Amino acid sequence: MKDLFFLGIVTGGYAHKVPALKGTFGTLGALAIYCLIWVLAGRPDDMTIVLAGLAIIYTITSFLLEPWAQRYFNQSDPRAFIIDEWAGYFVSMLFLPAGFYYAIIGFCAFRVFDIVKPFPIKRLEKIRGGIVWDDLLAGVYANLLIQLMKCLI
Repeated sequence: MKDLFFLGIVTGGYAHKVPALKGTFGTLGALAIYCLIWVLAGRPDDMTIVLAGLAIIYTITSFLLEPWAQRYFNQSDPRAFIIDEWAGYFVSMLFLPAGFYYAIIGFCAFRVFDIVKPFPIKRLEKIRGGIVWDDLLAGVYANLLIQLMKCLI
C-alpha cells in the first residue's frame, strides 16, 4: 500500500504510464496545478508566495523520495520520477507575473533547459540528489531567461 502511495506521488499521479516524453508529459501536471490555482484564486497578478511554497514542498518531497524511487525502479535516475520536474517548473515561475502566457512560456523554457542540460546542469546529475538538483537548476535558468526577456520586451 505504501509503495502505491509513494508511486503516485513520485510519478505525478502515475504520469509515468505515458509511453514517451515522460518528463514533458509529467510537467504538464505542474502546469495544470499552476493554472488551477491561478483561476481558483481569482487570477491574482502575483503568485510568488504560493509558487515558492509549492517549489519547497515538491523539492523536499523529491529529495525524501528519491532513494525510494531509485530502489523501486532499480535505476539511479528513473525516468518515471516526475515530482522533481514539478519542483523545477515551480522554480521557473517564481517572481514572474501570473497568468497563462507566463505559465506556457515557463513550461517551454523549463523543458528546453531540462532536456538540453547546459553547463553545469548535466554535471549535477552525477552528485547525490542529482536527479533533483538538475531540475531545480533548469528551473533557475528558465526563470532567468524569462526575466531577461521580460526586461528586454
